[in-house]
Amino acid sequence: MNTKLILKPLLAAGLLAIAAAAQAGITVKFVRSESFADINRFRGNGDEILKQIEAHLQAQAAKYMTGSQELVIEVTDINLAGEEEPWGRHMDRLRVMRPMTIPTMDMSYKLSDGDRVLKEGKAHVSDMSYLDRFNRYSTGDELRFEKRMLDDWIKAEFGKPAGTATASGR
Repeated sequence: MNTKLILKPLLAAGLLAIAAAAQAGITVKFVRSESFADINRFRGNGDEILKQIEAHLQAQAAKYMTGSQELVIEVTDINLAGEEEPWGRHMDRLRVMRPMTIPTMDMSYKLSDGDRVLKEGKAHVSDMSYLDRFNRYSTGDELRFEKRMLDDWIKAEFGKPAGTATASGR
């Protein structure tokens, strides 16, 4: 199987999502990422993990933004689901999921429209039942549990996607 044929469309889709989010005024900052709980231990690929989380936050938040709104999210800690453990003859690192190794993220956010602050706060986001719930993300997506957790938080925090109306027309 030629992975280049698969990766090119995925990369293009990711870049389009980032471009759309940038137009919507969504900024994601990682504050002191070198001190995050385990992001830099995960397969030695911390920078790539942060890029994926940033792109996902931007793409999902863009669904809830309207007009000239701006959203700034400052992530202050990330603890990925599971733990890496040595496995096999060569002691390769394997990510082992257990009910007590839940994904968590700490962040602060500020949603504004011009000079007016619409919503701001701090959040400790976690998913204690991450192994028990349906996950629409592929089992091949190494961040599927974190993405679902962020989807749930964004929907709960920012409400209905932009462009949808309630039954009363508001």
